[in-house]
Amino acid sequence: MWLFLVVMFSLPLSLTASPSVETSQGRIVGKTVEFAADSLGLRSSVDVYLGIPYAEPPVGPLRFSAPVAKSPWGGELQATAYGGVCHQPPDEALPVPKPDVPQSEDCLYLNVYVPSRSNTGELSAVMVFIHGGAFIFGATWPDNIPAALASIGDVIVVDIQYRLGALGFLSTGDGELPGNMALLDQLEAIRWVQRHIKAFGGDPDHVTIFGQSAGSSSVSFHLLSPMSQGLFKNAIMQSGTANTVWSHVSRTEARRRAFALGHILGCDTPEDDSKALAQCLRGVSVQDIIASQSEKLFGYLGEPPQIGFASVIDDRFLLDDPASLLKKGALNEANIMIGHTKDEGMLMMSAVFQGSLDEAPHVGKGLYEQLLPMTIVGLGSMDPILLQAVKLVYVNDSGSELPDTQYLYSLSDAVGDSGFTCPTDQFARAAVEAGRTVYRFHFTHQPSDSSFFARKWTGACHADDLIYVFGLPFLPPRQETASEEERLFSAAVIKYWSNFAKTGNPNLGPDEDTTGRNLQSDEEWPRFTLPELAHRELSLRMRNSGALRVRECQFWSEFAPELVRVAGEAAMYRSGSAREGKWTASKAEEETCTKESCP
Repeated sequence: MWLFLVVMFSLPLSLTASPSVETSQGRIVGKTVEFAADSLGLRSSVDVYLGIPYAEPPVGPLRFSAPVAKSPWGGELQATAYGGVCHQPPDEALPVPKPDVPQSEDCLYLNVYVPSRSNTGELSAVMVFIHGGAFIFGATWPDNIPAALASIGDVIVVDIQYRLGALGFLSTGDGELPGNMALLDQLEAIRWVQRHIKAFGGDPDHVTIFGQSAGSSSVSFHLLSPMSQGLFKNAIMQSGTANTVWSHVSRTEARRRAFALGHILGCDTPEDDSKALAQCLRGVSVQDIIASQSEKLFGYLGEPPQIGFASVIDDRFLLDDPASLLKKGALNEANIMIGHTKDEGMLMMSAVFQGSLDEAPHVGKGLYEQLLPMTIVGLGSMDPILLQAVKLVYVNDSGSELPDTQYLYSLSDAVGDSGFTCPTDQFARAAVEAGRTVYRFHFTHQPSDSSFFARKWTGACHADDLIYVFGLPFLPPRQETASEEERLFSAAVIKYWSNFAKTGNPNLGPDEDTTGRNLQSDEEWPRFTLPELAHRELSLRMRNSGALRVRECQFWSEFAPELVRVAGEAAMYRSGSAREGKWTASKAEEETCTKESCP
């Protein structure tokens, strides 16, 4: 899960006359920045509109409620500064800078980046970005960074904010607090785009939603939700899907956590009184909620820390478990691009080894055994048999008992496969079976200076693809360290993304050869199909490859869930509680299986 990314870069710009647009809500006045990519021979202006409210502030009685569309403001909105960031805890787990802007419950804002165009009257494709951050961190990009994607890709870029943590996902599993407020925020922002983007020169019939990590998982939820049907034409998912263990919880678990949070905050309401809990929590200070929604919550529950609040079946936005919806083929019509980075698990390694910037930390056998449970958090079992199975899949026996054996990479692979790579594979296969056009990618390029999380040993880490999708090699400070080849690589990635937004097909056209020179093979990016399983490797050599990590993904999709089921039944039997269900005991204390589902 990508824990909030923000890069304090500054975009070279000069201000010109203030641009403005007329919408049904009122006049919006922005500013113009000049973007230059000398290596591409590109100099252009981008009109920037910041801090546009798309919903009423979710405060007071609207806390924990679905968003309410913003009323017309009439007059003129000065859209030249970012809106407040949604409340979130300090990000101490990863070395990522925080934005120097105020946090507020009044945070439902979006920004629009419009590239300069010849006055042809032709409408532009629109790309709506949903940020990541484990559903608990994140905000829109700072310092006009999306202007690079807008300018090089010749698309309108919109990035949005949504409520986070308990404020965005608290649920009692019933009609009082159904949950999924954050996903409904995103939905309202996409509806705002449909209603108003034409005023900016955008084409509401060519909207692409894209996101990374929790933002990518959000995109997949919109593909599964009937409420989002028809609001976008294309979807891009970068390292996150709805069917991964960290993206959703059961109604029962959501309710348990909601009442636990209430108890921590002094809302000692009856466990069957959701209305009383909601009323109490609406009166608690937002700072107390943020301080209690993670470590305190799981300390109270006696469980290892994990994502505390996520999506839940609510009978409106999400009608069933994501895995069940995928099996049914219940996907909205859209072209899909989906993928992940090569070293997804290094995200967690960066969080664990915060002091190691230049050299990879050594993980010996003892530390490996200690950290191994992080690979199965969220599966519903910490059974030793499951941990042993993970070791069998990921640890090479040769030399594994030597004191200098390095377990870092096998641990990272297990974390990355379970949380990102294999759920992505499942989602892509299900989308093809549902008749959707799918393009799959595998991002393998390691940044020349450091990863997004300032490490030099993390390979092609979680979120590193964002460096190139948003053109950061053309912006300070990476502009000073990126090679010319990396700038061309970034331009080619931007063209893939923007071409997909325009046509539903990422392949570069013949008129764009100069942008992608030295980076394109003679092969086109193939569609992901069954059983071929072809994907595009996004690296400096841009090549096509076949199936990815088949053995490992079979373990996580088939074998691990079965182990969890068997371990759970064994635990029930050992506790004696199963005697009311599948197992009974005879007078001689011999176990007898009594149901058709018995092994």
